[in-house]
Amino acid sequence: ELQHIPVAYFTTCLTMVSDTQDSRQTVLDYMEPVQKAAPQIKPVGLGLFAGALDPTRQPIMPSGHTVQGDYRNWDAIRAWAAEIRPRLLVEVTPAEPLSLSEAVLCYTDMSGLDLSNADLVQADLREANLSEADLHEADLSGARLTKTDIRKGKLHQASLSWAEMHAADLREADLSQANLIGASLDRADLGRANLSYTTLNGANLSYADLNHADLSYADLNWADLRGADLSYANLSRANLGWANLSNANLDQVNLNQASYNDQTQWPPDFSPEAHGGVIIRVEPH
Repeated sequence: ELQHIPVAYFTTCLTMVSDTQDSRQTVLDYMEPVQKAAPQIKPVGLGLFAGALDPTRQPIMPSGHTVQGDYRNWDAIRAWAAEIRPRLLVEVTPAEPLSLSEAVLCYTDMSGLDLSNADLVQADLREANLSEADLHEADLSGARLTKTDIRKGKLHQASLSWAEMHAADLREADLSQANLIGASLDRADLGRANLSYTTLNGANLSYADLNHADLSYADLNWADLRGADLSYANLSRANLGWANLSNANLDQVNLNQASYNDQTQWPPDFSPEAHGGVIIRVEPH
C-alpha cells in the first residue's frame, strides 16, 4: 500500500541505549530536515543498523571506536537490502517533479532510480551512488557531487551549473545538452562520456579524464582544461575561445572545425590548425 505514497526509507547508525520513546524520537529527529524540505514525504524508519551497548555480547565485527564493538549482522542486512530493493524501484509516476532541494543524500545508494526532472538544487550528494540513474532534465544547480558515482548516468539536458563535481566518476555518462556553466569537474573521470552540445563555459576540468569523450559542438569557452586527458576525444566544432589547454594530453584528439582564438592556451609545440582547428580572430575595437 506504500507504492503510491511518497516515502523516505532511512536507516540510522545511532546506537540506542534503551528501547524507549525518547530514544526512538532521537532517531526520528534526524528526518526533520528532510520533512522540512519535502513535507509530503512520510518517514519509514528501518532499525536494522542499530548496534548495542551490552559489553557482554560477542562483537560480530571488531571496532576500534568503541569498547563494545559492532554487533550488526551484516549478512542479514545485505540479504534484507537485496529483498527490499525491487520494491523501492517500483515505477510510480509522481504527480509532480520530486523536490529534494538542499537534501542531504551523501553516501546514499540511488543507482538506477528514476530522478528525471527532480529538483536537487544544492543537494548534498557527495560520494552517493547514482550509477545508471535517470537524471535527464533534473536540476542539480549548485549540487555537491564530490566523488559521486554517476557512471552511465542519464543526464541529458540536466542543469548542473556551478555544481561541485570534484573527482566524480562520470564514465560513459550521457551529459548531452546539459548545462555545466561554472561547474567544478577537476580530476573527474569522464572517459567515453557524451558531452555533445554541452555548455561547459567557465567550467573547471583541470586534470579531468576525458579520453574518448564526445565533446562535439560543446561550449568550452573560458574552460580550464589544464592537464586534462583529451586523448582520442572528439572536439569537432567545439568552441574553445579563451580556454586553457596547457599541459593537456591531446594525443589523437579530433579538432575538426573546432574554433579557438589567440587567447586559447595550448601545450608547447601543439598546432591546433594541424588537427583541424579554426582560429577566430577578434577584431580590436
